[in-house]
Amino acid sequence: LDALEIEKVIICGHDWGGFISWQFPLLYPERVAGAIGVNTPFLPRPPMPIVQMIKAVRGEKNYIVAFQEPDRPEAALEKNVRDVFTFFLRKNVITAEEFAKLPAEERALDIYAAIEAGNPGGELLVSQAELDYYVRTFERTGFRGGINWYRNLDRNWELAEGLAQKIDVPALQIGAEDDVFIPPAMARGMERYVPDLETHVIAGCGHWTQQEKPEELNRLMIDWLDRRFGA
Repeated sequence: LDALEIEKVIICGHDWGGFISWQFPLLYPERVAGAIGVNTPFLPRPPMPIVQMIKAVRGEKNYIVAFQEPDRPEAALEKNVRDVFTFFLRKNVITAEEFAKLPAEERALDIYAAIEAGNPGGELLVSQAELDYYVRTFERTGFRGGINWYRNLDRNWELAEGLAQKIDVPALQIGAEDDVFIPPAMARGMERYVPDLETHVIAGCGHWTQQEKPEELNRLMIDWLDRRFGA
């Protein structure tokens, strides 16, 4: 923002980008005019380190816990990059209702078991050209940079100590009904920390909201921006 001489922004993010879009106004309130979370709600700083908390709830096999191990996640994902993106970038794989009925071991979200299991069904979300672009990029860069974000979760938790857990700008939260990674229920009580909040849930949508329901997502965001900022 400094380099581009931008004083204030309306920040928007999905998944981990969503966590950043909620933390940014806590760290730099003077630089934020508004905030939008796609799938990801604002979550107050938990009372214990994040990885420790996830391990207690989901167990050792959960992908976030598994990503703490050196090198093994990179090796598993980089073994066949095309298979990884073909596996993950899909819609209509499972509904939240179906996911809730799975055995606890499957709900742990074991990344290695998922990759080994292969094609989960559903419809590929991207064109062949887009898939090729992802594959070429990650064959060149590898996955270590992204995985290191998971390895820094507890460090980020430590850095957030003492931050007031309140966002004082207009905010929009858009959930996705069938996102089993970040279910809409995670946004319950969010208004305690984000008083000026508007919320929506997109029906029949899984984790990849921008690819699965782009028209509906864009409509919700543009409508809110028009009403709140005259964009």
